[in-house]
Parts: sequence; structure tokens; C-alpha cells
Amino acid sequence: MLFRSARGGAGKSHLAQVLHARVCQRRATVRLEAAADLRPFLEMARPDRPALLQALAAQLGATRTAEPAEVVRAQLAGQRWLLLIDGTDELTGRERKQLASDLDWWARSELPQPHVVRLERPGNEAKAPQRPTGDAIFELPELSCSVVDAYWQRRFPEAGPGDKALAWRTRHLLSRQVTEGGCQYVAMATWRDAQLVADLADDASKGQDDLPERPTRADLYGYWAAHRLGDRKSTRLNS
Repeated sequence: MLFRSARGGAGKSHLAQVLHARVCQRRATVRLEAAADLRPFLEMARPDRPALLQALAAQLGATRTAEPAEVVRAQLAGQRWLLLIDGTDELTGRERKQLASDLDWWARSELPQPHVVRLERPGNEAKAPQRPTGDAIFELPELSCSVVDAYWQRRFPEAGPGDKALAWRTRHLLSRQVTEGGCQYVAMATWRDAQLVADLADDASKGQDDLPERPTRADLYGYWAAHRLGDRKSTRLNS
């Protein structure tokens, strides 16, 4: 099963967290962050000890002297378990090819077989080996205007602060919409975007340095980071 999103911040990692939390009570579940958990083992891989096997054993608590395959068998024997791999789009083409090879190796092995769920951005299939991507592919769409508006209503439930936040958003042109095929906000296409813009609106109400009238995406992230570093005089990371 493969979940895809066109942009970072659409909620893939959050979805992985939710799946892990909900499924782990009913089925053994292992979650791997591709770059953080898998990449360190890629250079140490051997034909009989692929990187995926070593990374999974480490997540299951294996010591340095333990045999990875034995750790997997001991903890997952007799189970149809779930493997969540998040952020495979962060790997290089060579690393993605190695992951695909490791998954093929696992499917041919006598180790307990998982259901595999990968979360990534689209476009990687052209760089990966020509092989089936999964039994099902789900595209995570950009947020609709109604979803963003509902989120803002939860963030600013009182009329006064809510009206001020919406006025601030409009003044900085962050309420621009695209209506082809449904309504979406240009600057708030993903959950990360919507949360960041709401944070900045809240910052402005508390006296933090405000944005330029027509902020770029770099401005949004730069001001957000500067505010959280606690330096009100420095509104840009490089100022």
C-alpha cells in the first residue's frame, strides 16, 4: 500500500503516526523513518544481512551482537505484521533502489512477512526499479478551503480574535484562492502551511514582528522560525 502527496507537509508523517497508534494495539507494527532509521545501515549491508533487516532488528531492540534475523523471528514469528516506511522520497535514487531490493529479498525469505505501507511524494516511481508499487495507491490531496477554514475556527474560536486573525490573513494576501477543480488556498495547501500561517497570525496578535505586506514562502518560514528563537528584533534568519 502506498500513500502519496504532491507536497511536503500534507500529513504523511502524521498519517504514519495515526496508523501506528491505531494498529499497534491489534497487530505488531514497526515504523521506520527512511532517512533516520534505514540510511545508517545501507553502507553496512551484506547479501545475507540487508539494510532493511538490520534497521528492523534495531527498532525491535537488537543489541550489536545479536543476529538480526533471529531477533525478527523471535518477536514476529507467526504474525502477519505491519511495516510502516515513512519518507522514502528523502532517499537518493540509489538508496531507493536498495530498499526495493531489500523488500524483494524479504519477500523471498522465510522471515515473518509484513504488510508494507510506504508514504512518499509522487515521482519516485520513474527513478525506482520497474516493479509493482503496491496493492493500493492513495493520493493525499491538498487541503480544501473548507478544511482550512474549519481548522482556523478551532484555532480562533472566539469572534474577536478570530476576526482579527482573518483580517491579518487577508491583509497579507494569504487568503488567495485557486478554484479550478475545487477551492484551495495558495499559501495553505498543506497542514503544515495552515498551522504555520495560523501561528503567525497568533504571533502578530501578541506583538511579534509582523510580516511584509506580500510575504514569500521563505518569509513565512523565516519569520516563524525567528519568532520561535525568541528574537523579536530579528525577523529574518539572516538579518
